[in-house]
Amino acid sequence: MNTLSEYRHLLSANRMPVVVLLVAGTLTSFINALGMSLVPTGRWEVGPLTLIGLTVVGIPFWVVAYGIATLLYTHFAGKKLPGPLRFVENASVPQLAGILIVFWLPYLLVFYPGTANMDTVLQIRNFLGDDVKTVSLPSEGFRFKDANPLLDTLVYGAVVYFSSVVSQYLPLGAVNAGWNLGMALLALTQIVGTAFAVAYAVSFFRGFDKGRSLTLIAYVMFALLPVYPMYAICVVKDSTQVPFFIVFFVMFAKILHTRGAVLSSWKWAVGFSLTLLMFVLTKKTGEFVLLLVVLLMLFAIKSLKFRVRFLASTGAVLFFMHTVMPFVVFPLLNVEPGQKAESLGPLYQATAAYVSAHPQQVTAEEKAVIDRILKYDTLAERYDFSLSDPVKNRSNFDATEDEFAAYYKVWLKQLAREPATIVGSLIFPILGFVSDQKQVGFYYEAGKYQAVKYPAVLKPARDFVFHATQWYPKAGATAAFGSVAFYTLWIPVASLVIALIRTRRWPVTAYWIPIVASLVLLAPSPVTSTRYALNLIWVAPLLLLLPLVGAQEKTSTHR
Repeated sequence: MNTLSEYRHLLSANRMPVVVLLVAGTLTSFINALGMSLVPTGRWEVGPLTLIGLTVVGIPFWVVAYGIATLLYTHFAGKKLPGPLRFVENASVPQLAGILIVFWLPYLLVFYPGTANMDTVLQIRNFLGDDVKTVSLPSEGFRFKDANPLLDTLVYGAVVYFSSVVSQYLPLGAVNAGWNLGMALLALTQIVGTAFAVAYAVSFFRGFDKGRSLTLIAYVMFALLPVYPMYAICVVKDSTQVPFFIVFFVMFAKILHTRGAVLSSWKWAVGFSLTLLMFVLTKKTGEFVLLLVVLLMLFAIKSLKFRVRFLASTGAVLFFMHTVMPFVVFPLLNVEPGQKAESLGPLYQATAAYVSAHPQQVTAEEKAVIDRILKYDTLAERYDFSLSDPVKNRSNFDATEDEFAAYYKVWLKQLAREPATIVGSLIFPILGFVSDQKQVGFYYEAGKYQAVKYPAVLKPARDFVFHATQWYPKAGATAAFGSVAFYTLWIPVASLVIALIRTRRWPVTAYWIPIVASLVLLAPSPVTSTRYALNLIWVAPLLLLLPLVGAQEKTSTHR
């Protein structure tokens, strides 16, 4: 059966493909319309009727786009690779990883000793004992603070510390040699770890790709699209978490594909729990993603035995995070626990948006309540629709439970008065990630910290890569690859559409549970920075292969 005949068969079998295309097209068009209205200024620029009009106008485009994606997928799904490209068929995990490392290493050489953000620099300086005062560092009397992942702080700091010690005995000839050597080692370790995680994922998914053409496309995306090497060399907690999310994503697919049978092996179950533990320890939002995955899985799984196995593996991690960490590790290492205010950023930002837009509606009593939490007099000045940190970081971290309770009541009153303002503030971050309004952004240095020195001889190469990575998200032919929404929404939705059309089985959507959970956790992001969406960006190429797994689940011998 040729591609067009097979495609007509898929569409004509029943009404489900048409419904799926219409729902996907409407959802994507509506999200883009919301983004066009809200993201540029942080305030609604059009009314409801215009919003509906924009949505309706965009629906045909997205229905056709997802239809074409399904057609192309049908064409490539069984297409055999030509001889020179068949290396992807039988290459081992080390070989697949090695090729990726070869493609990614030049970026590290150009940006030696690697890139990072200021959070990473502060974490390292905290470990080294530097006297730095910021809200993300511990209060007096504590050695560390749970604002940033403790494990990352310990690893980053230890590597730079020992590199500084070792560099004294090496002919490196620079006072900053320890920082440079440490950052380079961290970046190199991250490159290798991420490359092996991707290779492991590719080796699993290619088993479902008979022709291997889709596998090659996914693999080439990892090798050539700049977003992958640029963040593989970027030492930030988000990049450090990526390898563990990739492995978790693959193991999750294995669990579903075998109907939980793999969890009957205690070694495999322990490996799954350890992967989840590292995923949670390397970035704090990992725990919330895991909780959402568990909750969604309880609805997706009907087998009691399957549920028990899955809950045992995930529950062990949650138990560790809520007992061993706060009651053993934190006291042992003198870690200041996280505070409630750190998780209330979205609510605080919504209050600031309300005060900025409707100051005349705030009563004297409400001002007093807000002032105890957010310092009302400067709140409107600190409000930045694109960044919540100025509001959150100057909030009262020592507010009492009664003060918080009073604040919640005021917040709900303001929500009732001006729902558009409050809801707009709450959904602004996630719209920035999933609507076509934000381009992929990169880090080009280590948080502007003077202890990290970049070789002057490499400046022309750094400038070239800088301009190239600034150009391709704006160029017509490559603009799609530079849109954050390409990775966070368009590919996930397209892959789900393809899976539903090919299988005509709604349960196949369970494979996308980690994607949905990760999308939801973009909502409380303090800023629409690319790094917050890295987990979704890194699994996007793998989603090209995920429909094949769901399609073969019903023929699997693992029951």
